[in-house]
Amino acid sequence: MGRSGGVATSLVQAGLGMTIQPECLIYRDMLDQVAVVRLDEPWAKRPILIATAQGRVPGRAASVLTAQLLAPASA
Repeated sequence: MGRSGGVATSLVQAGLGMTIQPECLIYRDMLDQVAVVRLDEPWAKRPILIATAQGRVPGRAASVLTAQLLAPASA
């Protein structure tokens, strides 16, 4: 069983079924071989993680970006 989103998309390009992928895994050069439908459904939400190097203090830019990403969204 393939674990890569690229494998799933390759199967779709070959005419074998369909897949649900994050937008970042559907490349522009694929759009002549696959059709896409944007999901705007509550169940289509997923957790996003911020990863940093273990045991290393993030630099100023990374700290500012993290704070911005974690800040509550303004209405």
